[in-house]
Amino acid sequence: MRSIYFSKLITLGITTLFISMCVPPEDGQADEDAAYDAYLDSLREIRCPRLLSSAAEYYKNRDWHATINVYREIVDLGCDRDDPEEVYQYYAIAF
Repeated sequence: MRSIYFSKLITLGITTLFISMCVPPEDGQADEDAAYDAYLDSLREIRCPRLLSSAAEYYKNRDWHATINVYREIVDLGCDRDDPEEVYQYYAIAF
């Protein structure tokens, strides 16, 4: 009789342990993603106008290699979100 209760208790304990291990961890990745997106947004606010100005100057001076490098950085940083047609049009012409 005692062994039946003991085996049920062990089974219940192992089942509880197994179920508690199946709980997913806290979603810390979402917080990191939000912080990284905020960092990129603040970086875009500063860098995008400067890069677009530099690209326009290089384009005006017909320095095609520098223009392509700046437009590549513009696309990598995500500054092309605001006006993609203008960015890609001048990027293609520079090529």
